[in-house]
Amino acid sequence: MSFASSPFTPMGIHSIQEQRDCWERKRSRTARELVQSEQSYCKQLDLVVTYFVEILKAKGTLRQDIRESIFSSIKSIHLINQTLLTHLELGRFGVGFEEFCTHLQLYNTYVDNIQTAKKALMVS
Repeated sequence: MSFASSPFTPMGIHSIQEQRDCWERKRSRTARELVQSEQSYCKQLDLVVTYFVEILKAKGTLRQDIRESIFSSIKSIHLINQTLLTHLELGRFGVGFEEFCTHLQLYNTYVDNIQTAKKALMVS
């Protein structure tokens, strides 16, 4: 059995090694884009926590109960995404996502709180 290229080889891939190299390039590009996306998301979360939670807390602009009703689990979401980012940057995608998935309820909590947050914003 020969693995030489044939006219029927899909998409110009001429050998098994070339196909593996192509998959590796795609995997690397996907991993890089995932890390960059998570870095950007964590920066945005950091801004929200810093400017809309911590500064409002320090200035006493909003009472604690109102602040918590508006931002609920955002600090926990920020923390778990920072942890995910650390795993991704170290190339531990499986471990990172496995750990992250156990905390997805934090997003549910945040989203479920939207009506309470709207009411708190209307009052304050």
